[in-house]
Amino acid sequence: MSSAHASIPWPPERTPEKSPIHQFHDIRIAAPASVVWPWLVGVLLWPRYNPMISDIAPLDASAMQLALGVSFQWRRGGYTLLSTVTDYMPGARLGWKNDGLWLRGFQEWLLIPDGDGCVVRVEETLSGFVPWLFRRSISRALGRIQNEWLESLRQVSEEEAPRSAI
Repeated sequence: MSSAHASIPWPPERTPEKSPIHQFHDIRIAAPASVVWPWLVGVLLWPRYNPMISDIAPLDASAMQLALGVSFQWRRGGYTLLSTVTDYMPGARLGWKNDGLWLRGFQEWLLIPDGDGCVVRVEETLSGFVPWLFRRSISRALGRIQNEWLESLRQVSEEEAPRSAI
């Protein structure tokens, strides 16, 4: 599958053309988008299936699920990020901008129906001083992180329905 970046509502300063790092990865999941979607928007569920994610704290304590405008702080791969959802189409698209010390980025998840399942695509940009300086090593790490997240999302979506995060 080729990049879907033309259809993604990138924040102007975080487009693939303006970012030293731009990656996209996808996976086919043998579960419909309606099963996969709760695992993505249930931000407090992420650590249950992805060990690289921790310390999730929605800035609004009542925000148990991601939605347009929801901000949250989290750690991914040892790096603390502050994120805000800027793209939200239930069951189909979820995107947030990321801000961290010395970096900023944008991450978009697309769920594309495919027979009795769906294809899940994650596309991400990173920019700022650190991604510019260490683009090769960060790009390799980002590819690994994205692929591990996709694989863990596939496994959990095919094996169990999400339960409450608390």
